[in-house]
Amino acid sequence: FWVGKLDAGATYAQIAQQMFDVDPARAYYPKSSTNKELVEKFYSNVLGRAADADGVTFWTGKFDAAGKVTVGDVFSQIITAVKG
Repeated sequence: FWVGKLDAGATYAQIAQQMFDVDPARAYYPKSSTNKELVEKFYSNVLGRAADADGVTFWTGKFDAAGKVTVGDVFSQIITAVKG
């Protein structure tokens, strides 16, 4: 399904956002979550480890500085940086 989305021209950020917007993800990442909480939970859930202080500061800063950045934007950037 997701490969089909990529083949149709969706970006990684768009796919990450679509994955984030489904009910199971919203239960894990409630709308009341702060940017810091989103980053910490992403590290735990996706990367399988606790977030280091520098990583939390850096990625939270991406949310805070960008204004209109989506969760999909930041989550896809984290994945790209990790697999880099």
